[in-house]
Amino acid sequence: MAAAACWNAPPTRLFAAISEPGVSRLIIDVRGNTGGQSDAGARIIQSVQNPPAAQVSRARERLHDENNGLLDYRGAAGSMRELVVDDKLIQPAPADTRFKGRVAVLIDELTYSAGILFATTMQDHKLATVVGRPTGGFANQTDNMMPTRLPATGFTAFIAQPGWIERQLDAPAS
Repeated sequence: MAAAACWNAPPTRLFAAISEPGVSRLIIDVRGNTGGQSDAGARIIQSVQNPPAAQVSRARERLHDENNGLLDYRGAAGSMRELVVDDKLIQPAPADTRFKGRVAVLIDELTYSAGILFATTMQDHKLATVVGRPTGGFANQTDNMMPTRLPATGFTAFIAQPGWIERQLDAPAS
């Protein structure tokens, strides 16, 4: 069956279709994927995993006047806020819709941001073998570039809001 024909369908229908007898291998090509929403990768991850999994363990965010909330409820501008995201585990899809064969993820130097997050999560949780050339970045990365007016010059700079920290599977839980 050609998986591309199902791609516009929800991943559960796609993975149910490729879980038919005789389909034992899956190649997911994220070469040239410069990123986007990590939620898209999570929807694929849930279709090949069994226990819940996390893409990152925490995030750091520098607060400023634009993101610290009404009456600075998140903290003072200029301070760093650490977000624990261990409770944001990706829950597995129903067993009858999960792919149970071998999975490979293809990467290259144009794989970046959410593409790297997806590939490293698949590798770290032993859900896939990652194959290809080195990516264009690292699993520890920034996200949500926000325009910020620099007070001294009035120029606008695009500054990352949170920084995502790769989950360390061999580190003790804190």
